[in-house]
Amino acid sequence: MKKLAGNIPFILAILISLACFCFFFFYYPYHLFYKEQISLFLLSDQTFFLYFPKAGWLSQLTGDFLTQYFYYIGAGPAILTALLLLLGVLCYKCVEKLLQRFRWKKAVAFIIAALVSGLEFWLQCSSTYPLSSTISVLGVFLVVYIVLNFRKLNIWTTLSGVLLLGIGIWMFCPFSTFQGEKEGVNLRLEKFFALDTETNFGHWQKVEMLSEEDLGNYVNSYYHNLSLAMQGKLADGLLDYYQAGEKSLLLPVAQTETHFSIFAANEVWFQMGDMTMAEHAAILGMIFSPNHSSFRAIKRLAEINLIQGEEKAAAKYLHMLSKSSCYKTWAREHTPGKQTEKVKQFIDQKKSLLAKTDTLRLAGQNRMSLVNLLKSNPNNQLARDYLLCLDLLNKNLNLFAADYMEFANGIFKPIYAQALLIIQSVHPELLQGCKMPMQEKTLKDFQEYMNLYTQNQGRSSAVKNKFSRTYWYYYHYAKTEN
Repeated sequence: MKKLAGNIPFILAILISLACFCFFFFYYPYHLFYKEQISLFLLSDQTFFLYFPKAGWLSQLTGDFLTQYFYYIGAGPAILTALLLLLGVLCYKCVEKLLQRFRWKKAVAFIIAALVSGLEFWLQCSSTYPLSSTISVLGVFLVVYIVLNFRKLNIWTTLSGVLLLGIGIWMFCPFSTFQGEKEGVNLRLEKFFALDTETNFGHWQKVEMLSEEDLGNYVNSYYHNLSLAMQGKLADGLLDYYQAGEKSLLLPVAQTETHFSIFAANEVWFQMGDMTMAEHAAILGMIFSPNHSSFRAIKRLAEINLIQGEEKAAAKYLHMLSKSSCYKTWAREHTPGKQTEKVKQFIDQKKSLLAKTDTLRLAGQNRMSLVNLLKSNPNNQLARDYLLCLDLLNKNLNLFAADYMEFANGIFKPIYAQALLIIQSVHPELLQGCKMPMQEKTLKDFQEYMNLYTQNQGRSSAVKNKFSRTYWYYYHYAKTEN
């Protein structure tokens, strides 16, 4: 029984560590992957000399080196759990040593160690709290533990202890590495990181599934719309979900936005072939990120330049990635002359979407960019769907009529038919030569909607139950955030 009681701290430490691993592996994995994505650690001689002059250089060097392995599934939770466990053990040993003559030294030491590790656990749940901060705290406890184990206390051991503490502070310096917001667990942000990560890997059905929960947020809607568009379902599912107007389709690149949403804005433009807009968003997203660097951004910039035929610019980014642990294979497979067939097909497919001419435009002139893409390639389905849905969400039916007649005449989608019926009733001259096959049910539904709308003097409650997912209802009642 006494032997079991003596092992209780050990058993509890193992159970807590398992719980920590399971939390990050099953419920909070995307936060750790995001930390890897906004980091950039290159294996080169110059890297060491970049860290060495900084305060707490060893903790920052070690933290950034380990963070790059968060790329692999399970590696992030394992690394973080191991560091927190080691921190708890060192803290426990230090406190136990200081309380040698105290009766309840083991219980007190365990509680203090659990609190210290728990605090670091909470801080690591933040998206911007670096791994180096945890390592710096761990390093200080390691130095203190070594000093406390000096057997004899005399002038030489005292001087050695002071010197060791000084070296420890220089190498780990916790005060210099405490940075970032300390928001702790943020499941809403974890959801956005999940959407962004699965978008990065092209798992469109999973993105659609993850974004089905209506958060009433335009960033969530943005990913949902993109997942539908990549499956050819944007127009079919546009009004089944919360829409905040134009920025639910195309995220704004502006100083009022976060670096996360600015970088995310490049995804749509990249997929539809506007590499100028994609590059603009990717560069700004990287510049405004916490570390002003990003593996994800470097990869995207390499892809953009390869598609544009700028091989010298692409070579610069590929050379950087070749110096990393996790992306060197990717860099080799994308290097001109060494590209795999899969990579060549991907680049050729994206090249076919490029606009043949470019125009001077501001970053927010989304419609101009979409029209430019379609004039070069009328078969660009993604650009066509986004242009028509952009007109609809902005409630600009005159532009919708013009764009439909030029780029989509004859293509049937229920939402397009509903919008065209409104135009037909007000400005039929805009639809001369329209080839839209109008279904009898759509005509009857429109007549019923207008009768209810007129009889009830425009009250939304009269038409909401049956027509809340029609464009007619959206046109009359939806409020946008634009």
